[in-house]
Amino acid sequence: MQRIRSIYEAIYYSLPVQLAVIQVRYQKFILISWLFLFLVVTNNFGQAFGIPYLFLEPEYLGEENFYSNFLLGIGLGVYITVYMITSYITNSYRFPFLALEYRPFFVYFQNNFLIPLIFLALYAYRYLKLKRFLYGDFNWWMVGELTGVFVGMAMATLFILLYFFRSNRNFVDNVAGGVVREFKGRRVILEKARMGIGLRIRVDNYLVGFLRIRQPDPNLPANFRKVVEQLLNRNHGNALFLQLILLGVIIVMGILEGNPYFLIPAGTSILLLLSVAMMLIAAFVFWFRRLGPGALLVAVGFYFVLASITLDRYRHPAFGMNYEIAPVPYTKEKLYEVHNADNIRRDRQNTLRTLDLWRSDYTVFHGSSTKPRAVLVCVSGGGLRSAYFVLRSFQKLDSLTQGKFMDRTRLITGASGGMIGAAYYRELYLLNRLGHGINPMSPIYAERLTRDLLNRVAFKIITGLFLPTAKETVGGSKYFSDRGWSFDNQMANNLGVWRETRLSDYTEREELAVIPQMIFSPVIINDGRKLFISSMPATYLTRSRAPDGTLKEAITGVEFSRFFEEQGAEDLLFATALRMNASFPFITPYVRLPSDPPVQIIDAGVADNYGLETAARYLEHFGEWYLQNTDSVFVLQIRDSKAEYAEVPKNSPQSTLRQLLDPIRATYGAISKSNEYESMHSINRIENSLPDKMGYGCLQYAPVGSSGLKASISWHLTSKEIEAIEASLNDSLNQALLNQVAHFLMTE
Repeated sequence: MQRIRSIYEAIYYSLPVQLAVIQVRYQKFILISWLFLFLVVTNNFGQAFGIPYLFLEPEYLGEENFYSNFLLGIGLGVYITVYMITSYITNSYRFPFLALEYRPFFVYFQNNFLIPLIFLALYAYRYLKLKRFLYGDFNWWMVGELTGVFVGMAMATLFILLYFFRSNRNFVDNVAGGVVREFKGRRVILEKARMGIGLRIRVDNYLVGFLRIRQPDPNLPANFRKVVEQLLNRNHGNALFLQLILLGVIIVMGILEGNPYFLIPAGTSILLLLSVAMMLIAAFVFWFRRLGPGALLVAVGFYFVLASITLDRYRHPAFGMNYEIAPVPYTKEKLYEVHNADNIRRDRQNTLRTLDLWRSDYTVFHGSSTKPRAVLVCVSGGGLRSAYFVLRSFQKLDSLTQGKFMDRTRLITGASGGMIGAAYYRELYLLNRLGHGINPMSPIYAERLTRDLLNRVAFKIITGLFLPTAKETVGGSKYFSDRGWSFDNQMANNLGVWRETRLSDYTEREELAVIPQMIFSPVIINDGRKLFISSMPATYLTRSRAPDGTLKEAITGVEFSRFFEEQGAEDLLFATALRMNASFPFITPYVRLPSDPPVQIIDAGVADNYGLETAARYLEHFGEWYLQNTDSVFVLQIRDSKAEYAEVPKNSPQSTLRQLLDPIRATYGAISKSNEYESMHSINRIENSLPDKMGYGCLQYAPVGSSGLKASISWHLTSKEIEAIEASLNDSLNQALLNQVAHFLMTE
């Protein structure tokens, strides 16, 4: 028993264990970021949004390989080193015997490696486990790519330690240490030195060299306090200098954001952000001691307040629109002025002319007595997952129907990523019809759509905290370049389209029935109304019709083109319109339109994730035309998840962590379920508009096969997620529906 107790005390009172205990007791702020990383790599945080893949399958220049892992390793090395430095400058005074070591920081580094060592072991295990799950079996190339993480980490760590913490770094000691002394840091350091000598934290042994164990020397020299004071001053100088260098590197890379070689993996960007945040927290704790966390919160709040005051109130603009003239008043009177009966009648007549033209084109080839079959497409949100699933669905349907699918499609509506995939295929289809020699069904376009959008946006989020907001010129007007611009620009680069395309560039093509009409329906945060964005004005969507044809009083939407006509609505960049319809929280900013007060726009999926409600509004006005002028109408829903209308969740035991995160999960779950029930109601409304003439089918992405891998909702897709989407599209149920739609069109 005595031997067991001795072993326990030797372990518990060792410096590595005591450092962990001290951090848990006094520096919880240091451990929060570690908790985040542990949760991410164990799939306990952000799994549905693909956050673990940012660390376990990082992408660089469109590839996941040794180099992408190497860059992630550099970020991890910077983070671990900053953690060590932060812990050292906040805790080293508690263990004054370290000052007697030749290189005390390296001794501290060695003894403080318990948490990083556990994380790295867990990371390696999770990395190889994920690879084995994705590829079915273990292969040595997996170890080779994992080695990239550790090589990058080792290089970054060694560079920082050897460059900044050699004993002869006179510049750092004299200049950076002098800065600490100048700003009244000497008083704090003296206080810490006195506290450290007076503390009696029991440490029986610690590691030195290569796994050698040493006991603290109880005999302290006479000038010990001065030694501790000099050491603490040097450490804080080193930390200050490193922080400035790290910020400088981030700023330089931010200036070179447009160069693809500087678009580091999103996981690396997150690690750099955590590193900077940790150093700032440590600095505030140093200067303000116990009041440090509170002082930091005040500083952060002041930063955002100052930003909101100094920056333009339209700092997240809709690119292409005119913000230099007087904003349109967003008032009840203006809403009724714009969405009046005359405008609604004009827009209805314009759409009816387009539908008549489409039918007349059909009768030229098939005879005046025949009626075409029409397709209305409703797509769901879901990031690149939905975009890819929708694009591949369109490609397959057009292939099966020899191009009839797009010709017979009259309306495309929906949310987020699904509309990006649909719009991309519509653009390819249009370019092909205009004679540009493009084959819309080529697999190269599906590959382009899967290229990463997140690396650049994630890095822009970080650099935006430190760099002044630059401006971009679009059509002679200048706008603040935010992460929304980075998203638009990167999407255009990836896809090779929409660099200068305006919303109005499609007006003539839609009116001539060359391409189907697309209607975007993001939500106005200010009051919850839908904002209907279409190349063809559609005020008829904003007010319902009574059975006798009269307009109802309530205005439940805003027609973008007419409401912002004087502010250049027609010049809105089409890429920005797509992003406005897919404004994912924290990733892309909420666009502010030139109105007074400014209206902010959020993802269409908040109110109508499947596009069915907008289609139901459309058919309230044009259902009669379809009844009289078409043989039948097929409403095709393409969604990135399985429909679960009737399922009732069961209560199940939850861990403490799950309970803490449950409010967030429950909120998003409630929004998702609400969309499900609303879609059921919308289908019933569509059926009422098309009695006996409506066909309905739903292509659904759902995991198939033994792996059961489900692609995440993200702007980043891994190769295996792409394979999972393809597998789902090729399953028996989806294939049967594809054939059903093909039969519907080919037998008209």
